[in-house]
Amino acid sequence: MNATQVTWIVIIVVVILAILGFAFYFSRRRSLASHRTQAAELRQAAQDDELTAREVDAKAARAVADAKQSEVDAARSRLEAVERQREADAVRSRADDQARQADDVDPDIDVRSRRALGPDDVPAAAEQPPTSAPPAAAGMSSDESEAERFDETSGTGLAPHVPS
Repeated sequence: MNATQVTWIVIIVVVILAILGFAFYFSRRRSLASHRTQAAELRQAAQDDELTAREVDAKAARAVADAKQSEVDAARSRLEAVERQREADAVRSRADDQARQADDVDPDIDVRSRRALGPDDVPAAAEQPPTSAPPAAAGMSSDESEAERFDETSGTGLAPHVPS
């Protein structure tokens, strides 16, 4: 081999190495660009996921706040129901007091037997006016007819009217 052939072989090897170097350089550059693009896409996805997480956190916070508000509303409703029940009890008590006062004032109701029996045990005859004939038709005075309509043993009928 002569010197020209060795020179040509060295030149060919250098050219081949240069081509391989350029190929490796551009391949690496393309690979780095691809990795940069992939990293940018991953960062964008991370930002999107972070925003989604914030939205979910905000919705969860609203749900917790709504639940607390519902608890407050329920407690307020319970208090209102208790207050209305108290009002109803007070009205019922006043109505019972007025009914007792009316019974005390009414000359046709025997309050003594009603109090002894209790308000639920009062016979129906004591609460309804008698259906007998008027005293004048029976030939009796008003006082006599009322006395006969009241039965002391059973507590039924009308209380005797004592003229004042």
